[in-house]
Amino acid sequence: MSVSLLFSIVIFGTAINETRQRLIGFEEGIYHYAETNTTAKHLDLRNQELNTTARNMAESLVYMNLLVLAAGGLGAYFLARRTLRPISEALAAQQRFTSDASHEFRTPLANMKMELELALRDQHMSKKDMAATMESTLEEINSLTELTSVLLALAAKDEQNNVVEKTSISQLLHRTRERFSADTSRIHITQRSATSRYNATINPASMMEIFTIIIDNALKYSYPNTPITLHLQRRPGRIVVQITNKGKGIAAKDIPHIFTRFYQSDSSRSGHTHPTRGYGLGLALAQKLVKLNRSTISVQSKPGESTTFTLSLPQ
Repeated sequence: MSVSLLFSIVIFGTAINETRQRLIGFEEGIYHYAETNTTAKHLDLRNQELNTTARNMAESLVYMNLLVLAAGGLGAYFLARRTLRPISEALAAQQRFTSDASHEFRTPLANMKMELELALRDQHMSKKDMAATMESTLEEINSLTELTSVLLALAAKDEQNNVVEKTSISQLLHRTRERFSADTSRIHITQRSATSRYNATINPASMMEIFTIIIDNALKYSYPNTPITLHLQRRPGRIVVQITNKGKGIAAKDIPHIFTRFYQSDSSRSGHTHPTRGYGLGLALAQKLVKLNRSTISVQSKPGESTTFTLSLPQ
């Protein structure tokens, strides 16, 4: 719209200027030939001036149209690239996600296939060995079930199902701690003010899932029998929860990637105190839930000492 209006204004100004110049020349020609009093010459002069004006106007229009076409083409090119960039990035992320998910599924499936094939070939397998094979297969099935559940959760969570309400974060943390019955004594909840009410406007179910994921990671990657601290404090317009453990920590090079799906740092692959193998999806799900609750999450770590995850929730 703006380009068309600008183009019209420029053409109009060009036409007016060209016509004015031609008329001036025509008038001067008339005065020059007036002494001869020859009508035919006057007509020839007028026709020449009109033809010259028409030719100049046509050339101006051609140049202006070419200029507008070139400018419009360049503008459309850059706008198209800008518009398609998020789509291209989303497609690339989807391809990486599919590749990583396929890899995670392939490993336990390959293990189950190998164990079952060995069991079928061994005609003299004892009941004890058979039970061990079945138990190992069941563990792989449970791992696949857990992986599938997390993948479904990542795909299903959206803002429409995330209804927020005023919630006591202190009570929510105590309820979350009860989920870790074997490690309850290690999880300590503290708050800056014993009399303050730490209420935030969040979805209780999804926020409890966030706390569960982070506390579970804190237990996995902490030194044996060391405390996990959940500290509550208030900041202007926000409720802040800090979850700290003592352990190997996270390397600085890994921190920017820990919320990426399927990402696992070298330290997490090299062994931890928790017997369950992870898939690198927990923190990705936590970050998605954090965004749905209009909150923020950050991490600070001192390798070999401690790691702190900080959640900032809206009041």
